[in-house]
Amino acid sequence: PGTNIIEFRTPGYRWGVTNLLLSNHLLVPGIPDGGSYGTAFGSGHSTVLTMGFENTGIDTVLSVTGHDIDWFGEIEVYLNGVLLGSLSVSPQDAPNAGDAFLILASQQLPGINIIEFRTPGYHWGVQDLLLSSQ
Repeated sequence: PGTNIIEFRTPGYRWGVTNLLLSNHLLVPGIPDGGSYGTAFGSGHSTVLTMGFENTGIDTVLSVTGHDIDWFGEIEVYLNGVLLGSLSVSPQDAPNAGDAFLILASQQLPGINIIEFRTPGYHWGVQDLLLSSQ
């Protein structure tokens, strides 16, 4: 219900944003996310997937399975704009063995924290997302 507006502004400069995919839900600690996201799963040609989670107050692990990751660094994972690391390589059109990223309580902002999966625009996907306590 209602209208949500996202604005990007930089007065006096010419620029643009393309291929941005926003997720409309939060990851809930301890509850597996059943979604499959990215171009490998028909989510358009997005180069950024954004998801959120509420501050856990404790050290937390983000587990995720990458799909069709051809080279290390193809998908970078960020927390609130700070690089956590990259997804490991996977076979062509198949999942990798899974990755885990430690998110310290001290790295989390009060309220909603933002996780981003960024790629230069290749065929890619993520699935099996889970936040769990350390």
